[in-house]
Amino acid sequence: MNPPPLADTPLAGAGSELAGAPLRIHLPPKTPPPGVRMDAVTAGYGEGPDIIAGATLELAAGATAIVHGGAGAGKSTLIHLLRGVLAPREGRVVLLGSDVATLPARVRAALKRRIGAILQTPLLRDDASILENVVAPLTLTTARAVISDAMRADVADMLAYLGLTSMAHHRAGDLSYVQRRLTAIARAFVARPDIVLADEPLAGLGADAAGRVLRLLSEMARQRATVVITTHAPDMFVTLPAARWRLDGGVLGAASP
Repeated sequence: MNPPPLADTPLAGAGSELAGAPLRIHLPPKTPPPGVRMDAVTAGYGEGPDIIAGATLELAAGATAIVHGGAGAGKSTLIHLLRGVLAPREGRVVLLGSDVATLPARVRAALKRRIGAILQTPLLRDDASILENVVAPLTLTTARAVISDAMRADVADMLAYLGLTSMAHHRAGDLSYVQRRLTAIARAFVARPDIVLADEPLAGLGADAAGRVLRLLSEMARQRATVVITTHAPDMFVTLPAARWRLDGGVLGAASP
């Protein structure tokens, strides 16, 4: 059964340090964009060996895929391909209906702003506060970097939901590993992305925080984002409705039931 929307049902654990008001996401109705597609993609880095070999994957808007595999299987490389920051050696990566390799640089940059990425190593501005890091994507997706009241409410709700309100003005460089991950997660979701890419999104999180992130991933899919999660521990996502895939030695295939 699909988990209920965040706007309707608060999570358990209200007494924990990560407790906050139920998250409300002010998303207007929109036409679902196409999702992601990989057509026989082979990829690697520089002159090195192929890390991904002949991978084919197709996900519609609102679909979720969980890709699991061990260390060195190519999970992070898969995320880089779907972020549009790594070009395939062979095949095509199509994001939101566009073949990334054929796009002019300006159009490719605009496309990347429609993708929310949760990476294993959070890419934050250490000299900026949590609030500034979370707000940053909104300034890139709005005309003249004007942030509406609804967007400000989204940011406040997201920080409260992830237990970050009290430290919103702390420098990112002073945060713990878990706090950095939660900040990166808030930033990835708050810009209302059409694609969510999550590389080991629950790593290092306690049960309460992990439950909240799972609800966020489910909510993004409900709002018609395409969600791709890579993990070495698929059992952590057993409650998430999703297609299951396995990446082994760079070869992507449907996981055994």
